[in-house]
Amino acid sequence: MLIPKGQAIHEHLSTSFTHIEQLVEGLRKKRFSGYCHLSFWEYDGIAFFHEGQIVNAQEKIGMQGTQVQTGDLAIAHFLEKAREKDGNISVYQLAATTVATLMAAMNVTSKYESLSTDLTSLDRLIALLQKEHLTGYIEILLEQEAGIANLFFANGGLIEILLASPDDMIIGESTTIGELNRLCQEVGAVFNVYQTTDIAGQAQEGSQTKAVSPQMIKLFEAILARLESATNALLKEGGFQAIFKTILPQIADTYPFLDPFIGDFRYVNGALSFEGNTPAQEFVTGMCEAINATIKTLLQSIPRHLFLAQLSRHLESVATEYADLVDQWQFEMRLPEIFRDYTFLQDTENDAEAIQKGLEVRKVLNLQGIGFSEIDAESILKEFYRVMALIVENHTELEGKTIAYAQLKKSREYQQYQTAIAFLQQLGLASLKTYHDRLAFWINLYNFLVIDAVLKSGIKTSVQDVKSFFMKASYRLGDYVFSLDDIEHGILRNNQCKPYSGLQQFQATDPRRQFCLAPLDARIHCCMTCAAQSAPPLAIYTPQGLDEQLDRAVTRYLLNGGMRFERTTQELWLSRTFYWYRKDFENGGRTFLDVVLQALRNHDIGRELQASRAKLTVRFMDYDWKLNGK
Repeated sequence: MLIPKGQAIHEHLSTSFTHIEQLVEGLRKKRFSGYCHLSFWEYDGIAFFHEGQIVNAQEKIGMQGTQVQTGDLAIAHFLEKAREKDGNISVYQLAATTVATLMAAMNVTSKYESLSTDLTSLDRLIALLQKEHLTGYIEILLEQEAGIANLFFANGGLIEILLASPDDMIIGESTTIGELNRLCQEVGAVFNVYQTTDIAGQAQEGSQTKAVSPQMIKLFEAILARLESATNALLKEGGFQAIFKTILPQIADTYPFLDPFIGDFRYVNGALSFEGNTPAQEFVTGMCEAINATIKTLLQSIPRHLFLAQLSRHLESVATEYADLVDQWQFEMRLPEIFRDYTFLQDTENDAEAIQKGLEVRKVLNLQGIGFSEIDAESILKEFYRVMALIVENHTELEGKTIAYAQLKKSREYQQYQTAIAFLQQLGLASLKTYHDRLAFWINLYNFLVIDAVLKSGIKTSVQDVKSFFMKASYRLGDYVFSLDDIEHGILRNNQCKPYSGLQQFQATDPRRQFCLAPLDARIHCCMTCAAQSAPPLAIYTPQGLDEQLDRAVTRYLLNGGMRFERTTQELWLSRTFYWYRKDFENGGRTFLDVVLQALRNHDIGRELQASRAKLTVRFMDYDWKLNGK
């Protein structure tokens, strides 16, 4: 995605003489909207500011900028990189509404792909998107190395047109439809259309005059109460209030409603009251700044890993109870320290570190030679399913919960499996004709690739012992290589971002996007066995009767370790999988609790939970990553 250049505030400052913390603090005080552009050899980073807050970042790493990431990890790495010497940093101002548009455009799904000028024209495409009221953008890939262009839309209105040369694929200059039409006709082009999935930008457009809702007051009351509870448990009673009261006057010049002498805002004994007429946007921004400043001060006295891990657990119920507001107002981005799960984040950071270092982390496990063979796709799949079934039958216990890894490694079935996966190199994925053909195949492939990687990596205690395990373990299928992350987040989750990451698994030009499965079926999360004690049991899934198999998988997982019910406290404890992927389960207006109750409707525990639903408190269990076998 291209960024408009904007008005230059500072250009080409040397990072050797620029203190990034001071620069960021100065921009915060000025409530700056725009971006900082950081450049090094083989690195370009953009940090976006909205009214003084860093709200996102985008990084391109490598000679061609082929490695791209966004989100919290990109922000952290941008700030770390800015402390290094011999880089350049520039600051450009944009309208706050432009920043909001760019942020929305960073969270998109594909609408149309690879439309060439042989099939349509730019004018016709724009007319179509205006009729469809697109909010998103067109990416134009000009042929003959003539550069790229982006056209940004909001509710069908064309609001920005940018063009970049091949030498600068980040910052775009304003241009006209006439100039783009001329270039497209002269050199040819390919159009990709992306539609935003983020409604926060739309919500914020009207929030300058929108009043603060009672639900928003309750949300911040819940956040502060849990922050106070976590703080006092690690410091002393009253420790949170003592620090919070010193923070409010420090930022009251920028956000007057927080001035304790005015009395619009009060937080005492876990209760928040607000009687002012501050617009919702200003209220949310000011409250988030106060909370972030409080956390920053607290981390000077409390070990970071201890405090944030505990705090994020306290916020789980808030994230689920106020899910719509959390998503609408981008609280995972505004309050990055607390609205994320540090158990999951540890692996994400490991993966990001590997990406940042430009490491080739894939380890393709099925490159055995098979010589010349004319075996057809049907025979390849038939043998693959046959051997998998034998492994489940002969080398698992407790209905698939435990895998006899040492026994399997020495078995004849494992040798047959090696032959079967070698032939997958010849499998044309187009031979998977139906949605159920594809869904069953990819679930099975994921599960058995995990098992194969455990054995070939020599893992004895946990897959977490191998850094970036889910990025490394891969199979070749036809012309393409797929890692475990590619299969899960790219194929099975229809190219959704990994939790707590703003980066889609497959980028716009990745040919593997053609294999993504739509619609996303959240039941997969109760089928995918990641070699952990807390994972669902191993089973074989077949295209015939797949719907019924997936329903049974959800029920089986819940009744065999995926949940527990504390009757005395009316607490329903669910697998952490339901928390990490709650947005997947909530497609179609359902909640993950709806999914659980539906799966258990024919069981006594399900009927009991349904009768107690109004009183239930949903909690999430720790995820046990110990190996699910020996």
